[in-house]
Amino acid sequence: MPAVGVDISDSSVKCIEIVEQGNTKRLGRFGELPIPDGAISRGMIQNSAALIKVLADLRATHHLNFIRASLPEEHVYVFQTLMPDDTPHEQIRTTLEFQLEEHVPIAPRDAVFDYEVMQHREAGQGHLYIDVSVYPKGVVQSYLDAFRAAKLTPLSFEVEAHAVARAVLPRGDTGAVMLVDFGRLRTGIAVVSNGFLEFTTTVPLGGQPISTAIIEYLKIPPGEVDKIKNERGILGMREHKELYSALVNTVSLLRDEINKHVIYWNTHKDTDGNANSRIEKILLCGGGANLAGLPEYLSGTMRIPTEVVNVWRNAFSFEEVIPELTHAESLSYATAIGLALQGTNHD
Repeated sequence: MPAVGVDISDSSVKCIEIVEQGNTKRLGRFGELPIPDGAISRGMIQNSAALIKVLADLRATHHLNFIRASLPEEHVYVFQTLMPDDTPHEQIRTTLEFQLEEHVPIAPRDAVFDYEVMQHREAGQGHLYIDVSVYPKGVVQSYLDAFRAAKLTPLSFEVEAHAVARAVLPRGDTGAVMLVDFGRLRTGIAVVSNGFLEFTTTVPLGGQPISTAIIEYLKIPPGEVDKIKNERGILGMREHKELYSALVNTVSLLRDEINKHVIYWNTHKDTDGNANSRIEKILLCGGGANLAGLPEYLSGTMRIPTEVVNVWRNAFSFEEVIPELTHAESLSYATAIGLALQGTNHD
């Protein structure tokens, strides 16, 4: 069923539609609205009335009905488990329910979970390798209630990193890739290996300190900060020593968080007791990824190839479609694009 992808963060809600026309796709409706400060904090709805109003305004502005929505990564638990390969499909969910308390600190009665079966895992020959995502039921219910109150009909909920991976990774990619969604208030860090989400976390570090520092040091209107970040970036601020130091400090903190999780992944073993595939590259998205010089800084200091993603990779080719969103704008829509692609002929 056609649906619009809706991505909610602590600071904004974005929607985007990918329209299928035969074997091609094009950009349909899209837009963004700010969420009042404090209405959502670290993924938890604190002011449902304020959020419902924003969602209702989004629905009215873009004539929305059916949607596919993201859920906050701050509250998801992801784990992997093995089952005999002769386990009947209808028994997988029941078996997983009995295993939940072994892997997550949520009682089964208080959990909502979904899973994917990894069919092409060599180390799991003779077994089904199951990738499981678990949320507290209360978190899911709070978002479901808000959407329904705004007269929106969710067809599905999905972990943000799942959606980003669907948007930016080539189909059939079997390597281990780290996805870094560098947002305004927080950064999502995820590892996708063999095409499946195997690890995700969120750190309370975003690009807002960079914007604030540039605005204060250069005495510019807030509306000009994105242009300066995108065009001049880190190296373009070297003439302003205090500002340059502030920017390097922020991106160094980001680098340290990313590196900590790279080390964790590369030194731990998978469910079969085998060493994880080492991280081959880091892919950046989110509005903070527009900071000029950031990929080069991370590549140079971490010795891992780092690049800014093409969020339209699995939607359409630029030879066929030129989207109305600029490249800089599109980076913050990665999750919404991945949500919109769910159910299209990409899957």
